Amino acid sequence: MMKNKIIFLAGFMGAGKSTIGPILANTIGWDFYDLDLLIEERSGKKVRQIFEQDGEENSEKLNLRCCLRYRKK
Repeated sequence: MMKNKIIFLAGFMGAGKSTIGPILANTIGWDFYDLDLLIEERSGKKVRQIFEQDGEENSEKLNLRCCLRYRKK
């Protein structure tokens, strides 16, 4: 039996994660989740706002929490 596998693409804003992610997912037949969009839906704020208002450290903690949550899906 094959266990669920997941790939996280990490990089700076504007690096192309949201562009290459769906292409990669489609190529290998996996689902794609854009973490920025998931965070924005959950928080009601744009990722850039979170970064500017809450600071880089809190923004990164939020990213990590969301990654950990979605790795279980």
